[in-house]
Formats: sequence, structure tokens, C-alpha cells
Amino acid sequence: MQAAAAAKVNQLHDELITLPFDQEERILAIGWQLRLLHRQAPNDMPVAVTLMNAIAMAGAAEEARTMASRLWPFRQTMSPLVGWDYLGSLLDLAMYEQAATVLAAVANHLPLAAIAVMRRHIAVGLGDAAFFARLGDRVAPELAPLCQRLAQHSDYFRARQAAVRSVVEGHQVAYTTHLVPSDAETDGELDVGIFVAGDIAARRMLEQRIDDAVARVSAEFGVNGDDLPIIENVHDHRAHGRVKPV
Repeated sequence: MQAAAAAKVNQLHDELITLPFDQEERILAIGWQLRLLHRQAPNDMPVAVTLMNAIAMAGAAEEARTMASRLWPFRQTMSPLVGWDYLGSLLDLAMYEQAATVLAAVANHLPLAAIAVMRRHIAVGLGDAAFFARLGDRVAPELAPLCQRLAQHSDYFRARQAAVRSVVEGHQVAYTTHLVPSDAETDGELDVGIFVAGDIAARRMLEQRIDDAVARVSAEFGVNGDDLPIIENVHDHRAHGRVKPV
């Protein structure tokens, strides 16, 4: 790609990652410019990954997932910074196993704090009890009880999160996790934000499908769903602030 075009891609990328998702017109305009550049240089990874981010930010989950899968064979050709962007998109699109693979490849090039956040997001998506067993020894005392509870139900936690993932795949375009510390009344909770396109009725329907999926897994394992204090909230994707939530 010529220097002028590469500079344009960098400019579009740098603007895109600062935009809240509700800046729909600007996101679409950036996406249109990136589509033109992608047609001119279909194998250019910075263009392709930035375009995929723009598509996801516009709420087109299926198109973004298709592009993420198409780029998967080329992940090893990506620079660490492009790989980081790709990782963020995989995570936002509920492609957690792939995100874990990319994180392992780029981790040596990234700040430890950013890596820790991404590892937590991936562990939640995959239901990785072992991660929370390790985390429980390192977090503040008010978070330790929550980590211990997540670590105690390894098979159920993994199956529960797989069931949730099967519901949100093809809908989710952004994703957040937050560990809520314990207090005098509770051992804390894990809040998961799932951001999708669609009106409030569609979002409530998706939440109901998540609840039903969790209830089926809980019955299969003979577990009270409240044993794992995880709360999934489905939000309008336009309420999301940035490409890479922390």
C-alpha cells in the first residue's frame, strides 16, 4: 500500500477507536472509506481489521464475524498492534477461543495491565474456573469471595458460559465484564455487558433466551443458578462507549 493510503488508514483507525458507538453517521462514513481501501488492497491487514471494527461498531455482528473468520488464517502476518485490534474484535464478537490464541501471540508486546483485562474478559467468556482460582490469590480481599465461588463450579461454569455464547453469537458486537466486590450482604457478583443492535423488544428477547439457556444448564448439573452470581445485561450497542471496553 502506498504511503498516502497507509497514512489515511492510520488516520481513520485513530479516529474510529475514539468514537462512541452512537456516532453512527461517522462510523458508517469511516466504514465506507475503509471498504474502498479494502477493495484496493484486500490483503492489507491494517485496512481489513479496522474495517471489521467499523462493521462491528455499526451493529452488523454477522458480517463482522464472517470477516473475522476470513482473516483468521492471516493472524500471524499481523503486527502486534494490528493483532491487538483483531483480538479486541474477536472478544467483542464472542469468539473467545480465537481471542485466547491471539492474546498468547501478542502478549509479549503489550502492557501488563491491558493483558490482565483481556485475560479476564476471555476467562469469563469461556467459563475458565482455573483463571479465577489463580486470581483469587491476587485480588483485593473484597473480590476474593467472588473469585472463589467462580472457581468452585468448574464444569458448570464452563457449560454455562458455552450456553450463553451459543445465544449471543451473531448478535454481540461489544462486551464488558466487571467484578463487583463483596459487601455485608453478598459475596459480590460478576456483571457482564452484552451489546447488540436491535430495539428494546429484541434485547429483552435475547435476555430471555440467555436466562432459558442458563436454566437448562443449571437443571442438567443440578445447580442453583444463584450459586454463580453472574448477571448478563443486554444493551443497545449504541450505548457502548469505545471499541475496547475495560
